[in-house]
Amino acid sequence: MTHRSALLTILLFLTACAMAPPPAPEVKQGEFAALPGYLERLAEHKMAQDKVTGLSMAVVAHGQLIWSGGFGYADASTQQPATDQTLFRAGSLSKLVNAVKVMQLVEAEQLALDENIQTYLPDFSFHSRFDNTAPITLRDLLTHQSGLPSDLAYRMWTLDPPEPVDSVFPYLSSTYLASPPGEVYRYSNLGFDVIGTVIAKTANTPYANTMQSLLDAMGMQSAEFSSSPDEPPVAHGYQNHKPRTELLLRDIPAGGLSSNAIDLAQLLTLFTTQGKVDGEAIISPQSVATILSDYTSHADLNTGTKAGLGVFEYQGRLHPSLKLYTHNGATHSHRALILFSAQHRYGVVLLSNSANASHTLRALGEASIELLHQATYGEPAPTITSRWPRLAERDNSSLEQMTGFYATPAGLAQFAVLNETLKAHFAGKTFATQQQVKQGPHYLDYKLFGFIPIDLGHLGRIGFSTRKVNGKTLLIGTDTLGIERIAGVKIEPVPIPNAWRERVGDYTLTREFPVADVKSGGLRIKNGFLLAQAKLATGESLEYVLQPVNDHLAIIAGLGRSLGETVFAKRDQHGQWLEFSGLRFERE
Repeated sequence: MTHRSALLTILLFLTACAMAPPPAPEVKQGEFAALPGYLERLAEHKMAQDKVTGLSMAVVAHGQLIWSGGFGYADASTQQPATDQTLFRAGSLSKLVNAVKVMQLVEAEQLALDENIQTYLPDFSFHSRFDNTAPITLRDLLTHQSGLPSDLAYRMWTLDPPEPVDSVFPYLSSTYLASPPGEVYRYSNLGFDVIGTVIAKTANTPYANTMQSLLDAMGMQSAEFSSSPDEPPVAHGYQNHKPRTELLLRDIPAGGLSSNAIDLAQLLTLFTTQGKVDGEAIISPQSVATILSDYTSHADLNTGTKAGLGVFEYQGRLHPSLKLYTHNGATHSHRALILFSAQHRYGVVLLSNSANASHTLRALGEASIELLHQATYGEPAPTITSRWPRLAERDNSSLEQMTGFYATPAGLAQFAVLNETLKAHFAGKTFATQQQVKQGPHYLDYKLFGFIPIDLGHLGRIGFSTRKVNGKTLLIGTDTLGIERIAGVKIEPVPIPNAWRERVGDYTLTREFPVADVKSGGLRIKNGFLLAQAKLATGESLEYVLQPVNDHLAIIAGLGRSLGETVFAKRDQHGQWLEFSGLRFERE
């Protein structure tokens, strides 16, 4: 070995050591004291690796807070440290708190989960393009199965004082359901705006006041529902250590909770002590069980999703036998995660003021659960072995079945056979595919310039196959942990009316949208499909497949968030434009 190659080997070894996480301790039963030191080292390692500015966390076992801590900065410019008392925006963790409040009202017989929502909001209305549409219920809303659109993007986040939550109702009454109520999981912040309105009307008190009484009862003294990051004042926001302006939020019930880690540990306590906090019953054990039940996996069109009321069953490398529940939270600059087991009575909550912190929070959350399980039972937490999965019995991966076009969250995708090899085309790239096991799913393989292998990360560990469900051919993605997701829906071109063909061209976003800088976009026709495309200042591209219904209305093809929703074409004497989610795109 030459001196140069030896030096290179040493440098590579030292780099690998620097990047490697600290080794986890061997924890015996009852040794909870071993947790803080390791979690502190792991937090510092992950924050440095992922460029996270500030983070707080709290760990609960046997219904009690056993440790909490803060790392990095709440404000890097003043070097104000992040502590377990630092306030962060918890985002969609708000939804689980809403579920608790709804169950309080159900116990008081003021609400019923399966009652038509119009019983509580007689003026609430919506349009449906589906035959025999069932009523929307509170259970549908709490499990994201109402069929309502995901968001009203226009003025959801704003630099100006936001409009009240009930300003979303005119939009809901003017657009169409994206799917029949009770049939398809589709994440919806707007659904929780409706829930918040029901809570306020039933309690006959403003929403924030009603929820504050619950927060106070749970001992969450610092927590508050608010539209503003300054009321109460929260940690300054960052992305990759660069400061960001945290925006004001209209949809307070969906994501307006601010809190510190210690107070959110009280929410963990409620679910690990059968509905009690500090010995006082907040909701009954039956209500806890109701919240944590699975309401979505029974439907084939909800493949891979197990949603309770405002919470989800965890899916990842920790084994399903642990029966973990989770929810992520995200605002413009803050991230949050809650992960717990009601059965084993342990859990962790994590908060950060960095928009790029999601991976860090996930890693710390899973590591915390592993140590908590060891300290509780004296044995390692069961995990799933990563391996190339075999094809599910009802799935098909033949070239004939895979070939075709699919509507996916990333836009139009195509699988095609070239020289007896299946190729995948999406997101502007062409991928080769390979089967890791005989007659198994197809995995993506990408080479830069056709010869430089590129590690696709998690995407390269997702195998694709097809499954026929309810007359649809679904593109199923299964990762090496065996977790399934609906990756797309096979589609055929539909006739494009001349009115839509004449709209093909470039468009400019003309309404406030501070969460994304849309630089260009427009309508295109490709392979017989009408596509809506946009490019962001970050370089990210967005694409939707539009299926025209008539001269003035089109549906975004596919299953998933924002898919199945309606795009309207409008015009007046000043010009023509497209509207989606309240955003307005004018023809150039």
